Amino acid sequence: MKLIKSMVAVLTTVCLSTTLNAQSLVGYYMDAVPYINNYNPVFHPNCKVYVYLVDMYANANIPYGINDVFKYIPADAKDERYIIDLDKIYSSTHKNNNISAAVDVKPLNFGFRVGTGFINAGFGIRTDVAVNYSKDLLKLRKGTYYGQNQDNTIDLSGIGVNGNMYAEYKIGYTKPVIKNLELGVALKRLQGLANLRSKKTDLVLHTDNDMYDLNIQSSVKVDAAFTPGELIVKYDEDGNIDDIDVDDSFKDDEIKAIVKSLLKNGGWAVDLGGKYQFSEKLSFAASIIDLGFIRWHKNTLRFSNNDFNWTFSGVDAASNLNDIDNVDDEVSDRVKELSKFSSTTKTYFSSLNTKVYLSANYIIGKVMNVGILYHGMLYNRHIQQTFTSSANFTFGRCTQLSVSHTFANWHANLIGAGIAQNIGSFQIYFMLDQISPAVWALNESSLSDRWLRKTNYVSFQMGLGFVFGRKHNFTPGLVEEK
Repeated sequence: MKLIKSMVAVLTTVCLSTTLNAQSLVGYYMDAVPYINNYNPVFHPNCKVYVYLVDMYANANIPYGINDVFKYIPADAKDERYIIDLDKIYSSTHKNNNISAAVDVKPLNFGFRVGTGFINAGFGIRTDVAVNYSKDLLKLRKGTYYGQNQDNTIDLSGIGVNGNMYAEYKIGYTKPVIKNLELGVALKRLQGLANLRSKKTDLVLHTDNDMYDLNIQSSVKVDAAFTPGELIVKYDEDGNIDDIDVDDSFKDDEIKAIVKSLLKNGGWAVDLGGKYQFSEKLSFAASIIDLGFIRWHKNTLRFSNNDFNWTFSGVDAASNLNDIDNVDDEVSDRVKELSKFSSTTKTYFSSLNTKVYLSANYIIGKVMNVGILYHGMLYNRHIQQTFTSSANFTFGRCTQLSVSHTFANWHANLIGAGIAQNIGSFQIYFMLDQISPAVWALNESSLSDRWLRKTNYVSFQMGLGFVFGRKHNFTPGLVEEK
């Protein structure tokens, strides 16, 4: 039973991470692992050469924990149950909310020292998705009218999605420029695979306090692209979009067409970072990651509807049957007008979900250092923010361990852990930003159960590779090569 629970917890954590965005925050100070240059291009392990064969990362950030969604109905042992509580969800929802997710797979990365500088390069496939919505979306559960003296406006504007899937080819360089200051930069060539973004989503519903007229205003623009196949839009007889299909029936002689699509759906991005050694023990670092764009030129679709504004005044109680039929026809026509979209295949640009990292680190001794980290991610003109504090330990010359506490999505129950283990030149690491599933699996108790139910953020990361040419004064936690 314990083994089954452990497997369920691990699978739940990984599946939630991979299906629902960003790097593991607990790994920011794990300076034994080459992956740290993804947080800041100035970061690199103190070695001559490293070759990493696998780096896998998945992350999910959602506004709710289990306790924010489900209500427990106590009863006898046979009838106790949980139900979805919309009122509870509404009270847990903030004015602006976001759901983000990321999957990053890097099958090959390497780096090597050149004089006082360090060069790194790699290849990976990344997926970043971010969704934003307002609290007013939950108001719809009670209709559009809340009372004579209430604000009867439901503003759904700003609901949006920004999703990118692309291949990334990166080369970076870092070097000390003046005393105590080191700067780094990484240039990335991007090959777009798929994109979905809502460029504009305006939707406002307002019910008049006196006459109870319902006014609807809407304006929507959505862009999409899919490199592996052509997007085909099918319309019905009224001109409304009936279906969207993908023509991916490529033949062997069409491989060149796929390659051309990849090259045409390309872009660039840059990472910038720096580190300042304020004193022997205190250092500061800052970086901006994924500042860039992708130009979508091949297999694109751009949807938009005309600015829509309509006021529905209802039906007169004294109306006859014919009048009601006329109103029904008008409502039907207006609904069709609201749902009517036009489409084009014009070129457009999409930005990446840019991230900012600001940190401070203090060395307590050879065994321990502590750090604080601010992480912000920008998308659709909204910022998702997290704050992390961590304690980082070294045990002998083979193990590095980090423990972190993160505040995200107005929750402060995120405790993470990461471990890097070296056996000669071989290195393997694991990171988890929220350990509540693992704690619950190992020791189910009222405390672990409450902790798991409040979890709304989780990430999983692992990797393995080889690190060569480590020096005696290399970061404690690595095995010195002989």
